[in-house]
This record gives sequence, C-alpha cells and structure tokens, in this order.
Amino acid sequence: MLFNSFGFIFGFLPLVLAGSWIIRSPSARVVFWTLASYVFYAFAGPWFLTLLFGSTLVDFVLARRIHAATSVAGRRRLLAASIAFGLGVLGFFKYFNFFVDTVNETALWVHGATGLPTLALSGIARVALPAGVSFYTFMTMSYTIDVYRRQIEPERRFWHFACFVTLFPHLIAGPVLRARDILPQLHALPARHQWRFQAGLMLFATGLIKKVLIADRLALFSDAILADVANASTSMAWLAMVGFALQIYFDFSGYTDMARGLGWLLGLDFVINFDAPYRALDPSDFWRRWHISLSTWLRDYLYVPLGGSRRGPSRTYVNLMLTMVLGGLWHGAGWNFLAWGVLHGAALALYRRFTGAWDGLPAGVRWCAMSVFIVLSWVPFRLHGLDQIVTCYWVMFSALPLSGAVPAQFVAPLAVAVVVAVGIRKTSNEIQWEALSPLPAAALGVLTFGALFYLNSSRRFLYFQF
Repeated sequence: MLFNSFGFIFGFLPLVLAGSWIIRSPSARVVFWTLASYVFYAFAGPWFLTLLFGSTLVDFVLARRIHAATSVAGRRRLLAASIAFGLGVLGFFKYFNFFVDTVNETALWVHGATGLPTLALSGIARVALPAGVSFYTFMTMSYTIDVYRRQIEPERRFWHFACFVTLFPHLIAGPVLRARDILPQLHALPARHQWRFQAGLMLFATGLIKKVLIADRLALFSDAILADVANASTSMAWLAMVGFALQIYFDFSGYTDMARGLGWLLGLDFVINFDAPYRALDPSDFWRRWHISLSTWLRDYLYVPLGGSRRGPSRTYVNLMLTMVLGGLWHGAGWNFLAWGVLHGAALALYRRFTGAWDGLPAGVRWCAMSVFIVLSWVPFRLHGLDQIVTCYWVMFSALPLSGAVPAQFVAPLAVAVVVAVGIRKTSNEIQWEALSPLPAAALGVLTFGALFYLNSSRRFLYFQF
C-alpha cells in the first residue's frame, strides 16, 4: 500500500486513527498498531510477512540472551549470531540475483574470449526483494548492538518491540529508527490517544505535494531523456540529471515528511531525515543533511568501530571509503551503487585531507562546486549499466559549453524545484505547523487538492526498491 494512494489516505489511515482514538489501553493500542502495520505490509507481498516477523522474533530473543549472558565471549557469540542473521537476510535477498548475473556474465565473457564451455548458473529462479528489508534489518541490528554495548535495556514486551520494527509510517522507506528513540515513546503512551492533528495532517500534505506535484512531474521529463541519453544534447543531459537530483530529493524527503506527519498523528515523534542537503558546502555537510538516519547509522555502527579518525590520516581515509562503499551497496546490488559509494568516499577523504584549503574558498564557489559534484555523482545511481553511465558522462561533457534546445515545459518545474530545495528559508522541519497563518495554510490546501487530483498518475517512491 502506498502513502500516495486513495486507498491509504481515505481508507486505511482513517481506520487506524479511529481505532487509535477508541482504544483506551496504551498496550492494546500498541498491539493494534502492530497488527495494522502487518496488514499494511501485506499489500507489498503476503509472504514477506514471514520474513519480517522472523527477523523481529530472532533479534527480540537474541537481545534478551545477550543481556542475560554472563561472559564476554558468550555475549559476543550471540551478537555475532544476530549480525550474521541480519546480514545473511540482507545479503541473500539483495545480492543473490546480482551474484548469479555476475557469474553468468563472466562465464559468457570467458566463453567468448577463450572458447571454453560456458559455466553459467542457468535455470536458477530469481529472488524477489522484500519491501523495506534494508530499513528494518538495520533497525533490528542496531538494537542488538546497543543492547550488547549496554546502552539500552532489552525490551521485555514482544508487542512493543514488534511495533518499533513494523510501525507502518517508517516500515517501507525509513527513517532508520533507533530503539532508544521509539520504545520509550511507546511505553509512555497516555490512556487517551494524544496526537498533533493539525501539524500531522499539514506535514503529511507537504510530503504528498513534494512527491506528486514536484518529484513525479520532474520524472516525466528526466526519465524520457535518460532512457535514450545517447541521443540527448549536452544541455538536455545536464538538465535531466539535475532533474533527477531534485526528483530523488523531493521523492524521498516527501516520503519522510509523510512518515513524520503520520507519526505525529499516532502521537509519536520520528527523527529528522533531511535538512536542505542541496545547500551543502562540502561533502561532510552534505551527509549531515542527506538521509541523516542512514548516515548516522553508518557512522555509529561502521565508521567508528572501524577506528573512525583515531588511527591516523591514512586509516581515516580507508575507513571513510569503506563506510561509503558499504553505504552504496546498502542501496542495491550493482556495480553502479558501488561506484556511487566510491565517489562519495573519495570526496569525503579529499575534503578531510584539504579541509583548510576548501573552507577558505568563498561560500558561493563551494556551493557551486558541491552542486556540480552531487549532480555528477547521481549518474551511476540512476543509470545502472556501465555503458549507460559512460555514455551519459560523455554526452554531458562532449559539447561544452552547453548545446541543444531546452523545452520550456521542462524548465518551469525544474526552476520551481530549485527554488523550493535551495531558496526557501525554512524547511518543513522548521515550520511551526500549529501556528501557520491563514494565507500559507490556504495555499497548502490548494496544493494538496492539486496533489489529490494527480494521485492516480503518481508513482512508487524511489526508495521502495531499497
């Protein structure tokens, strides 16, 4: 079920809110939310529920055993089992098809180059990717790690832990929540359901507008150009990639706004996941603003355990590169995602090495350079085949200064998106929604109506594939 669907907005959500208001017992409300989330998730594929429930149950049990273990070795073995299970699930469902495809492509290449028999893995069934597996696996892994580190106590109530993992606002595409942030809120629920009704609806509507009226409109043009980028002009190739950079931002930050708005309607507060990332002046600044819940997860559970910046400059650069490469592979199984991670790892390492020189440049120069780098880095993220990636870069740089006619109907939504992403002073995180004045509230209402008008033509969220 999609947030940007009539079934969710006018069917599922009102029923959940009505049930939340009717149920007086906080514990019963937690059970109700969990069951409702399972129903929500079943629309992605009923058999996926087995994996979701199994992942929840395994880490719930292992965390309690980790806490109860009396020896350090025993605790480490149990943590290793939890991490192995989580990474095993993630590895199998996300990378099995990639492994088979790589073996087959290599076998065909060897056959063509040497004439040897083709040792391909033929006849192997494709593995379907469960929705949201990357998100809920990282959530349960961070929980067991935090229990192992004695940073939190293990959850004693299974329904509360299951609710933390499966809560429908964040289940499919995040944010990547921490148990220490959500479980205390679930235990502190009042008898009478409390919600930030106006703020929740307005933030949800803002996310819907971002998705339907901006991201989906940009996709109409960018997708058409990038589908045949070899025949695009230099100007159109650049505009298509700028369009995609804005599309993925409004698509994903729109989802996050909707998720946070839904959280407020349930009486819960989720972490901020975006903070105007396209205002960034350097690579570190970008990752403090983009997909914040993932970047902080990678920092706390990968970069710091690898040694962070505590073991000298060379090791720091290696740690940055490894963290970003694995962050790239988290997004998907493909050499393109590895390349995307390498680009950002190299940028972070170079910034670390030349921080003083970079920070000494005028802010405008730094912003322009970062904007160009971000757009270029999205090329391997968007175009999966090596030939497509190389072709896109070639077209973007083959006829500079920019050449080729640009259709006005593409420039208008692109200009609006740039102004909203960079020019508006307050982000959706900073607006006081309960105190919104009548004119902005009326404008939000009109735009929401426009989003509902286009809802039937709206697309899936981009991050559903991860």
